[in-house]
Amino acid sequence: MMKLDSYELMEAGPVNLRFVVDGTYLRQVRQPGDDISDLPAAAQAALTEHWSPARVAALVAARDQAEADWLAELEAMRGPIGGAHVNAERQRRVEAGRDFTVSGYGDVPLTGRDQDQVALMGLLIKARALKETSVTDAVLTVRDADNENHLLTPDQMIELVSGGMAWIESVMAVSWAMKDGTAPFESGIPENFEDDQWWP
Repeated sequence: MMKLDSYELMEAGPVNLRFVVDGTYLRQVRQPGDDISDLPAAAQAALTEHWSPARVAALVAARDQAEADWLAELEAMRGPIGGAHVNAERQRRVEAGRDFTVSGYGDVPLTGRDQDQVALMGLLIKARALKETSVTDAVLTVRDADNENHLLTPDQMIELVSGGMAWIESVMAVSWAMKDGTAPFESGIPENFEDDQWWP
């Protein structure tokens, strides 16, 4: 059975606890807001008094400042935003892909990695060939981003792959506009260039 052996109140707010279990000592740190219902009543009272509003406010302020300093350091390490950052975000979005709606079927999630694009282009060529021979049955299989198969007609496959190609082209166009400073990015690459609002 674990019993509280001692506790140490730290000036900044945290509390060091020492428990004993079968002769073995275990240490824990409790912060304001942590559950202390497992502690003896006297210890609960001491911790509650220790965590005064002023001390908790100071601890929160210190945490917030430490996080702000860390984010500022990361931003400084990243350096000025440039074309390489935009290219990386563009590639991330294309590879992550999205859902595409196929008429008469529903949504199909696709990723846009290089190997995916090659496979989809092959399916597009096959679908067009089947369409020319008047095939209308669902005879084409595409495997989606969730590793699930979808059986589509030639027309549906053409719609799916064409929609994916058009989306990739639109993502590319946004990245070019950002880097070239063309509308709506006449002021250059926005600080929040990774925000979804800029991308299709």
